[in-house]
Amino acid sequence: MGTEQKIQTKTANVREIWPLQSYCSRNERKLLTALRHMSERHKNLMYATAQLEQIGLSHDEISHFEKLVSIFDQPQTDIRLLGPKSAFIANDEIELLLGFWHLPRLKPKSDSEEDKVGPDSSDSFVAVLLRCAEILRNIDFTFRSRPWPANGLRIMSHCCDVQDPGERIILSNPVTVVGNTILAPNMCRVTLQGHSLSGFDETRPGQWVKLFVPSANGRSLIGRAYTVRQYRPELQEFDIDFVLHDRGFHSHWAAATQKGDVVSVSQLRGGYAFPTDLDWILILGDESALPAISSMIEHSSKTLSIHVFLELNSQECLSIVPTSPKLKVTWVQKVKGRSSSRRNLLAMARKAEIPAGEGHIWVAGEAGAATAVKQHFSDERTFPLSRIASAGYWKRGVRDHKDETLI
Repeated sequence: MGTEQKIQTKTANVREIWPLQSYCSRNERKLLTALRHMSERHKNLMYATAQLEQIGLSHDEISHFEKLVSIFDQPQTDIRLLGPKSAFIANDEIELLLGFWHLPRLKPKSDSEEDKVGPDSSDSFVAVLLRCAEILRNIDFTFRSRPWPANGLRIMSHCCDVQDPGERIILSNPVTVVGNTILAPNMCRVTLQGHSLSGFDETRPGQWVKLFVPSANGRSLIGRAYTVRQYRPELQEFDIDFVLHDRGFHSHWAAATQKGDVVSVSQLRGGYAFPTDLDWILILGDESALPAISSMIEHSSKTLSIHVFLELNSQECLSIVPTSPKLKVTWVQKVKGRSSSRRNLLAMARKAEIPAGEGHIWVAGEAGAATAVKQHFSDERTFPLSRIASAGYWKRGVRDHKDETLI
């Protein structure tokens, strides 16, 4: 990778950085440096203005970029700029450049209630970001060509989720907790109401939203992806199942949340569209995959042969797995240890029989375990990769693991 090699950082908000000099054009460096100098942490408006004037911006146009950075400075904002003297560029800043480049091509439906931001939409994040992007486009600002992230743009995801350049902007939506039910000793189901999951398709199990809940001090929002277990459109109500454990902010929130608590969710994403002519399907996963697995079973054909292999904390978790005429479930006890999931899922995969006929394999859970199982079937069993779906719902040692296969 040469000078493009990613450099891991120890900062919670900035996980990866790249060399600024080799990754950005001269004008992109000027733009980023100016924005960094506008931040409250490094306020130097005179220098920032000079940099933006050099790339062709007027004072009136510069004021829009000041407004954008002021949004970044708000406690609840989930994007961080590096210091003005930094010789690197971070993930958030790369996504900001991609946003400037792509957003003018997006055409939000302003007449939709879903796109309304508030009483003063001219000051909304979406409006300010779009205005800045249009300004750069009008002066023929040149961006380096970069691929659109497989996970979509995540900047300011509590305000705006853009999944694809061809799709319109969808805002995160407030929802209210209307129920919290214990499913098993280490699992609960939180029911949320108040938002229509546009595009929900019950034939695509594993669809998910990003759930944003207030941090401990209430000054920011923390987001993480969760599978929609069930959706009742007539009530604008849906369920999210949580695995409860000692670590994990959202796990603690789910255990304590009560009726009336208000959080927010992003637009609906993902899901798996399996062929309709399958004879069988093998499913392997841990407790984090139970919501998606349960949805698959519920919406599969009654003639489909399904063999599910699970790693669980307790047998009680089996009670939430739906029934099906040709369903077989094999489970093993989860034990403490860094490689427990990998060992357990691999052991079950090696014992699994691949039936005759047209079939599919689906595996999800800890990222390393899911990858190992997928490689076992493709390399050791020579099963076609095109008929294996895998997803890393979490990764050991990573607080908010993002798996590209979730999209």
